Amino acid sequence: NTSFYPNWWDLMDIYELTKNNRYLEAAEKSAFYTIAGLRSYPKVNNAQQTIHPGNNYSGTTTIWWRGNEQFRLGYPRVPGDVQQKQVAQDLVSPVGLGLEQPVTLFFAKSQILHIYMSNWAPNLLRVFQYNNRDIFQTYARNSIIGRFANYPGYYARGFTDVPLKADYPYTGPDLTSIYYHHIASQLAFSVDFLVTEAMQRSQGNISFPYSRQEGFVWFNNRVFGGGKGKIYSDKEATLLMKRNLVDVDNPDVNYLTAISENKFWVVTLNESSAPSTVNLTLTDSVKVASNSVIELYSNDDCTPISLLMNGRTTQIILSPKSISAVSFPLSIPFKETKPPKLTQGMQVVTVDTNWGTLYVFRIRSPFGWDSIYAYLDTPPIENAEASLTTNLSQVEVKRIAYPYEWSLSKIPYDQQVVLNFALTLNGTNKNVVATVNGTSN
Repeated sequence: NTSFYPNWWDLMDIYELTKNNRYLEAAEKSAFYTIAGLRSYPKVNNAQQTIHPGNNYSGTTTIWWRGNEQFRLGYPRVPGDVQQKQVAQDLVSPVGLGLEQPVTLFFAKSQILHIYMSNWAPNLLRVFQYNNRDIFQTYARNSIIGRFANYPGYYARGFTDVPLKADYPYTGPDLTSIYYHHIASQLAFSVDFLVTEAMQRSQGNISFPYSRQEGFVWFNNRVFGGGKGKIYSDKEATLLMKRNLVDVDNPDVNYLTAISENKFWVVTLNESSAPSTVNLTLTDSVKVASNSVIELYSNDDCTPISLLMNGRTTQIILSPKSISAVSFPLSIPFKETKPPKLTQGMQVVTVDTNWGTLYVFRIRSPFGWDSIYAYLDTPPIENAEASLTTNLSQVEVKRIAYPYEWSLSKIPYDQQVVLNFALTLNGTNKNVVATVNGTSN
């Protein structure tokens, strides 16, 4: 997947903009190259399977570096950290997983290494949205549904349920190569799939604007949340992807939450091939009065039906692999607070021929604070070290080897930050100062 075929997913963006079928046809043809690299055997039966025979399972075992120490979560391994047991075949089946490249798929020490990084899943679902060929939906779902409850790591070898634990990336043991720099991309394609599925199942009654996140290799997905979208009759809905807004008691049901000035929305997606009953219980953080009259939308009839909440709970029944959207009336109108515009987001300082150029980025979040990332673009050089102090903290953050980079977080929007870099090369000192201004409304 790193170099076997072109990155075809952008063709779907062009198709949606132009409605020219040549782009959809090209995407469909190219998507089969992705499907060719996805596992399709052995057949999954309604049966049990033994995993961790003899209380052993190795997974992948490379010890990586964290700072100046070698580290792998849960290592060294301890006896009994995995247990032999019987689990359902479909829980641990590799069907639907892809590969990175032949050299890792057939890695000598750990043969048949599939990967969990299925960024293509929402893209395959988009093709299905327009051509209605079930093969694209099937492979999209097999890549992602039931694969993780948190970040599962990267490589999938053999049969294990350890990466399915909700606390897996915190407690380990790391059996799959936990690549911390992959977590943002894993989250991106997970959210992309949920929103894409809502848009596809609703037949256009739900839609949200997006930006395109183009990472390296195939880590390419749509990122939502940057603007207002539509949920049935409400054309002012904004995705509100916060935890602890609603409790959903059926694991077969995925959901999205959104908000507009007078409505709080819960979009429910039944992933089961059977009808599902689900209770939606709003937490007190959602400003909806108990026992309110709510509206339920579905594609069977886009005219809503009215229901009465039982306290803070609403029960709905979903058809197999269907979508419904519940609109709750807000007791207090929601007023969106927009972050102040960031006018100075990047600084470039030319240092010299040895240290190269200093780049400083101020990155604005929607959470009430900024981050700063700074780096020197010099290649590795001998007898060099660089340190940073700021007006926020006089604690010296030293880099004694390449890469020379620093990150700061949770900086108030209006806080001016003065970065003082002390650079030493072969005993010669040089100071560089960069001032990054904040902004306020």
